[in-house]
Amino acid sequence: MSVAAPPHHGGSVLDRHMGYLYSSALHVTSESIRDLTEEAGTPVGCHGWIELHDLEADGRFYDDEDDDGDSEDEDEDDADWEPSRHELVSWTEQKAFGYAVGSVRVLLPERQTVRALVDSYLAARRQEADRCTEKEPAPTGVEQGLRRALAERLAIRLRTGLSHRAAGGAWGRETERDRARQRRDAEARPLLRAWETYQSSPHRFRDLRAVTRSVFHHTRILVLDGSGVEVGQYHQPDGPLTLVDERVRAEALDALRAHGCARARVRPPSGARVPDREDSRRGRPG
Repeated sequence: MSVAAPPHHGGSVLDRHMGYLYSSALHVTSESIRDLTEEAGTPVGCHGWIELHDLEADGRFYDDEDDDGDSEDEDEDDADWEPSRHELVSWTEQKAFGYAVGSVRVLLPERQTVRALVDSYLAARRQEADRCTEKEPAPTGVEQGLRRALAERLAIRLRTGLSHRAAGGAWGRETERDRARQRRDAEARPLLRAWETYQSSPHRFRDLRAVTRSVFHHTRILVLDGSGVEVGQYHQPDGPLTLVDERVRAEALDALRAHGCARARVRPPSGARVPDREDSRRGRPG
């Protein structure tokens, strides 16, 4: 189920796309909606809304206040928060918005009503299709004229789309979402250039070597530099290799292979997420 902003926001359905709902949200309509989409060949739209509750009705509004009435630090409120299907918006964002954000509610009739409407529509559509097949085929001239008209209409749409693409880099009319994406791209370019400069700069670690250490039957393969400082860790049995400095990956892999770790993986592909120091502590793959 695709979720889109209302049409008055401007742009096509793709421009207004916001995300997806779980398919389980359709269980109340049985298979009727799926049958309708398969028969019609187009998406089936419906209205919906997002639940909003007064902050005073939420117990956390009072829990987050100190004895003197001051609110706690917003960073502490969301220290362990991660987005989930049950909590899509952080508490800090909800307080800034002024409401407690609830669930997405889909506006659909009851299951029996949906099933009756869909069955009636599909039966009428199939009867119409059967009647059309029983009619005599259209004259050749009419069919050729229809094809010519459709081809001309398609050519006009293609020329319009190509002109939009050449002028603004998009197939349709530019929307606020497009402009926001362009601003984010402009802000990201200096960061990307800084990261490329950082990757090409020399690092301070020398004489890397891999060692195997076991403490209370817990075996680890560590990558150390010449002074014994831990540079990374290879998580058994099949990795990944997490590093405190991504620039040493090539030397760290050479050290692991020299240590006899034949399964050590090669350098991650371009664009892959780079593990940071926190990942190295948790053992999370990059």
